[in-house]
Amino acid sequence: MSRKPEKDLLHLTIIGAVLISFGASFDAWWHVSVGRDSFFVLPHLFVHAGVLIMLATSFWTWRKQAHAAWRKIFLTTLLIPLSLPFDEIWHYFRGKETVDSIWIIWSPPHVLLFVAAIAAMLFVTRMLHRRENMAAKQLFGALLLAALLNLIFILAGPLFPFSPFAIAGIYGAAVTTFIMSWIFFYAQRLLPHIAPAFLVAVFSVILQSTIADSGVVYGSRAIGSFPYLPSWILVLSQIMTALVIDTKFIKSYTLRGLVAGTVGGLLLYALSLHFIDPLYQYSSVAALGAAFCAGIGGAVGGFLHINRNHL
Repeated sequence: MSRKPEKDLLHLTIIGAVLISFGASFDAWWHVSVGRDSFFVLPHLFVHAGVLIMLATSFWTWRKQAHAAWRKIFLTTLLIPLSLPFDEIWHYFRGKETVDSIWIIWSPPHVLLFVAAIAAMLFVTRMLHRRENMAAKQLFGALLLAALLNLIFILAGPLFPFSPFAIAGIYGAAVTTFIMSWIFFYAQRLLPHIAPAFLVAVFSVILQSTIADSGVVYGSRAIGSFPYLPSWILVLSQIMTALVIDTKFIKSYTLRGLVAGTVGGLLLYALSLHFIDPLYQYSSVAALGAAFCAGIGGAVGGFLHINRNHL
């Protein structure tokens, strides 16, 4: 297979990954706003379309090239549709979860689906060779990493502080910020041009816009069980984290991650105190504690970026 058709199929595979990620966010909004009324709801159709695209492109390329990486992508993606009957059986015996139940995210079939999609996308990132057209690599690479970040964020939702779950309390801020900073540092290594983390953040915000509106991860008055965080604060926090990681003024990656995580944490947890409904208000001490944990998470992300060759 010539290089151009292979690149076209890689780009089509990434489009499939983006459809899966958007469908997952859309599905979260649908569960809160509409309910679980049918297996063939619109968000599920986005996920199905993305899975079919990834299966078709990876299988075709694998059979034409006998490339082990494409085989991994195909077999891992195949776990996603295999999780769907498992999900139907789970709901048949367990019933429908409520939005404040941890099982709405961490049920075994949902975990299988998310882990399979995340693993498949990580395999796809390895196919973004440096000899590819730089502009195309920048665009499709940023889309792929944004899709990956969105899915990991959804899966890590129960760890988000001040949510209805918040199973790790304020310490969950360290985990969620580590995830974000690790993806942003990875973007700097993978993508070739200026401000790669910022571009990933922009696409990520677009993918997360639906789920932020529903409040499954970040909070909503519509649910009434955890604090409402204005969407502009969510956007500002993520964008500022990315910009700090993109800066060249801080040479140490660990220090850069620490500063980025702390800045993003202060915006997300401290600034939001001025806009949260008093009914859901949390303390300034808790906000500063979460911001501190966010800084630690960012620092770990930077440290792992330094030691990437040993991991």
